[in-house]
Amino acid sequence: MLRSLFSKISVASFVGAAVAQATAGIRNEVIAARDEFTNKIKAIAFGALLALFGAGLALFATGFLAYAALTALADVWPMWLAALVIAGVLLLAAWIFLAVGFRRIRKNADLRPERLLGAYRRFNLDGD
Repeated sequence: MLRSLFSKISVASFVGAAVAQATAGIRNEVIAARDEFTNKIKAIAFGALLALFGAGLALFATGFLAYAALTALADVWPMWLAALVIAGVLLLAAWIFLAVGFRRIRKNADLRPERLLGAYRRFNLDGD
């Protein structure tokens, strides 16, 4: 009778320890996923802030450069043709920068916690 009591206690304590360990592991993985997500959001926000600041500076610089190019080309071509050429070049440059920028945003827009999902996939494959 005493032996069965000890075996029940040891099984119960083993199950309790296993549940506590599993709970702690899940909690740690959730915290790691939250941290990874937060870091990705911070990186995207900082990149967007830098891009916005750079775009503001580029807007002013482009205006001055466009005016300089327009006055230089107006000596050779009629003013309307010089303005049309400068506008076309600026639109082409804007399209290229927008395409590259949106491609980079799309590349980093996946906010899934890849480290956690990779660990889950490895665990799931090992568990089968």
